[in-house]
Amino acid sequence: MVSYIKKPTGSEGFQDIVDFLNGSHIRTVDNGEQEITATVDGKEFTVTEASVRRHLQLADAN
Repeated sequence: MVSYIKKPTGSEGFQDIVDFLNGSHIRTVDNGEQEITATVDGKEFTVTEASVRRHLQLADAN
């Protein structure tokens, strides 16, 4: 699977996101959820939609 992100006009920090994704491994796990594995300061992190919703405390999180 290949994912693309289009840059909206006027978005700040977009290049930081692109750099993060370019340096990350994105895969789909057995349960169908996608995850991003990235190394930050020598530590490996796994990011999923659920973890983003939980940490950002989005109102529609399960």
